[in-house]
Amino acid sequence: MTMDGNNLYLDRNNLYLAYLHDKLKSTIIIVILIILLVLFVGIGIGVGLYSISIGDVYSIIINHIFCNNPIDTVDDKVVWNLRLPRVLTAVVAGIGLAVAGSAMQNMLKNPLADPYTTGISSGACLGATIAITLGLPIVNTQYGIIINAFVLSLIPTLIILLITKYKRATPETIILIGVTLMFLFDGISAFVMLKADPNSLAAAYEWTIGTLNKASWDNILPMVLFVFPCSLLIFSTSRALDTLNSGESFSKSLGINVDKMRVFLLVIISMMVAGVISFTGVIGFIGLISPHIARILIGSENRPLIISSALVGALLMVIADILSKTISTSTLPIGIVTVMLGAPIFIVIYLKQKKVMW
Repeated sequence: MTMDGNNLYLDRNNLYLAYLHDKLKSTIIIVILIILLVLFVGIGIGVGLYSISIGDVYSIIINHIFCNNPIDTVDDKVVWNLRLPRVLTAVVAGIGLAVAGSAMQNMLKNPLADPYTTGISSGACLGATIAITLGLPIVNTQYGIIINAFVLSLIPTLIILLITKYKRATPETIILIGVTLMFLFDGISAFVMLKADPNSLAAAYEWTIGTLNKASWDNILPMVLFVFPCSLLIFSTSRALDTLNSGESFSKSLGINVDKMRVFLLVIISMMVAGVISFTGVIGFIGLISPHIARILIGSENRPLIISSALVGALLMVIADILSKTISTSTLPIGIVTVMLGAPIFIVIYLKQKKVMW
């Protein structure tokens, strides 16, 4: 073998070792994030005016799942009926928002992109505000507010899709239209709220800043049916998203229709985020900062990035829920806590960057 052949062999060997090292590092970080999530879920369920130890929390959960022999105690009722649905709602919402944020940032190649860039949250706010303050649900059921929020949250996406039929679905087009629609829907919501009575206004305001107070077992299944199938579809596009990091021209040379892929991802992200915020209200910063934290830990390869973003999002939501129950005598709406927690984290991440943000 010639000297050039030896060098080529060594380069390939080094690349393979670097690849194995990155895979091992990603796996270890993901396992650590899972362990931390399990730990904080136990803490989140145990924390409150009525404290329960982590050991007792998991003993009650295991007893319900595997033994199917619940003991009629105060601890059992608090854990299983009240706090577990709340924490699971936080976990599912965190996964959905973080995965959506990760896909948005890669799809649009913009570090400030998150699920609300497309105006989804503003549409949901308007739908809920109309149902609460004007008493005009689309369907007059106990889920009237949720259905209103879900339907109107998809309207900005439909408008974007209609406009991108006549103009290319470039990142700039999607962001500019989304931000414009966000301001438009926020303005209409503010106008509607000005006409509301104080009681309806308070209920609408709580919804617009995000809350887990309405979490229940009945609401978790619909959220899961939106979040997990949509997350799997986004995960299935991870290889195509990786090619976008090398530029649109490279993606097109591999036979990827970039515009169609953006439209597909936009629809999936909108469905998933709508399925989350219809039950929780608007929760900010989780979709924005979770992918940044995951990218620092894992790198930019989309498969491990999407998984780690989901875990970081769930972890941040559980931590925010813990803080909402401990920093005030009355439980704060979780949307307030995620903003108070997320804004400083984002600033620190920005200041720590040695190069430009993206």
